[in-house]
Amino acid sequence: MSGQAAEPSLVQQRLALQRERTIAMVLLVFQVVGTAFIAFAVIVDSRDWYWWALVAACGVVVAVGARRFRRANAAINDFAKRHGRDAGRQR
Repeated sequence: MSGQAAEPSLVQQRLALQRERTIAMVLLVFQVVGTAFIAFAVIVDSRDWYWWALVAACGVVVAVGARRFRRANAAINDFAKRHGRDAGRQR
């Protein structure tokens, strides 16, 4: 053998891209809901400053999740541009 790994099929590539987007979307939803609950708890029961720091940290995590989701969508769009809109779709 030549030692080079075979490139995955278009179906496998599309499934991997869609899986990444789905994971990013689910994590983002959970992050937003969790941040909202923490923020609500802090607003209702004004706690010390470190609770506000936790809300800010959760906001950063939400921003990272949104970035991951945008990157996944961009990767899917790039894949569609390179191989065609229906490339790798199973019917």
